[in-house]
Amino acid sequence: MLPEIIRELSAPAAERKSVPQSQVRRWMEGADADTLGATYVFLSKAEHAGRATPAPAFDPIFVFRLRYYACCLNTDPESAWANSAYSAGWDVVGWVVWTGDADRDKTYFETIKSRLAELYTAGAPETKSLDRARHRRAPG
Repeated sequence: MLPEIIRELSAPAAERKSVPQSQVRRWMEGADADTLGATYVFLSKAEHAGRATPAPAFDPIFVFRLRYYACCLNTDPESAWANSAYSAGWDVVGWVVWTGDADRDKTYFETIKSRLAELYTAGAPETKSLDRARHRRAPG
């Protein structure tokens, strides 16, 4: 799957075509950090996300992002595509602010908050430590 996503991300603007929603959903179900990270880049950049047809609904993307961030925060992947735990943490902050600013149903905020609490409670001591944070560049 990863080569397929990279091909879509690297296509010159003049050659970009629509991507069936079913294909994007398949990417969203990926298991490895690189596939999840490349999918995250696709969904996070307007020039790519707008190519998904029909556009995916908010809820599946919300669930994907929650899973993606949990993966990054738990594993701190050494990846060309996925965020480090540190950069994922900063993205989560922005996501929480955006969710509040977008005037979304408060259950989304509560879901993020609950998931972060679960990750922290179940996390290994090094996951909870700021010393672990590697200030690597965010993907994409």
